[in-house]
Amino acid sequence: MGLRSHAQLLAVAIIGAADERVRAQVIAFKRKLAAESRARGRKLQAKLAT
Repeated sequence: MGLRSHAQLLAVAIIGAADERVRAQVIAFKRKLAAESRARGRKLQAKLAT
């Protein structure tokens, strides 16, 4: 994720502070991002272990 994406995510999170629907979408996106990151980490660890 580049700097631009981080800035966009921060802007949406700030907007989400006032809008429950947006906040829920931000939370869902962050959870998905975290899950994808963990999966990539596990894949990398498996590759390095072989």
